[in-house]
Amino acid sequence: MDENYVDITLRVIAMPAPATDHETVANHAGKEVGPMSEGTIDPRAITDRWKGTLGEHLGIEFEETSPERVVARLTIRDELRTVGGALHGGTLMAFADTVGAVATVLNLPPGAGTTTLESKTNFFAAGRTGVVRAESTPLHRGKRTMVWQTKVTDESGRMLSLTTQTQMVLA
Repeated sequence: MDENYVDITLRVIAMPAPATDHETVANHAGKEVGPMSEGTIDPRAITDRWKGTLGEHLGIEFEETSPERVVARLTIRDELRTVGGALHGGTLMAFADTVGAVATVLNLPPGAGTTTLESKTNFFAAGRTGVVRAESTPLHRGKRTMVWQTKVTDESGRMLSLTTQTQMVLA
């Protein structure tokens, strides 16, 4: 097995379930970033939690984080474009995968982790400027798997892509 694959898998497995109402959420450095409110986690705490990961490199900022829905935004910049100037499809896929993974983490039982089993993306339009927004909602939240649908839109509300991903629950 490839060493990089093992490292990535271990990082996902090691990600703790979200804190309860009386606990705090910590980022990778172990610094407290704020208490969880009723049924949600402060989106800034989730954004801080992804420091040092692909999510930070992409510039993902979480706006809404609850077990029923996760919303994030990403500013289009040159490093995320194709040679033709459109937002790269891989950027859209990584954006959707990250938002869907966070949605899963917010629904995990204590001590469980997650990894993506399958992901399918349909592309509908090219994002060229401004901010894109991803909204992930559950299609299925089971004990062993969860399925999330993530819609990525531009500032006008035009759908750029739609991703359906299956996440395995690792207990």
